[in-house]
Amino acid sequence: MTRKNNTHTVPPTLDRIIVSNELDILNKLRESQEDKQNNRIVTSSIGWSKLRVNSKRV
Repeated sequence: MTRKNNTHTVPPTLDRIIVSNELDILNKLRESQEDKQNNRIVTSSIGWSKLRVNSKRV
């Protein structure tokens, strides 16, 4: 299977999950749990649609 070129940009919120050490990973997990508890979660399809990204293949 080959991958097609994807010209979609990465959603800005994904910048949060880039980590470089164990402390960062633990902090991101804590943030994620807080997001769930405060209902600040969104499905990927809704998130991408809010960014006006469609599923057309290139």
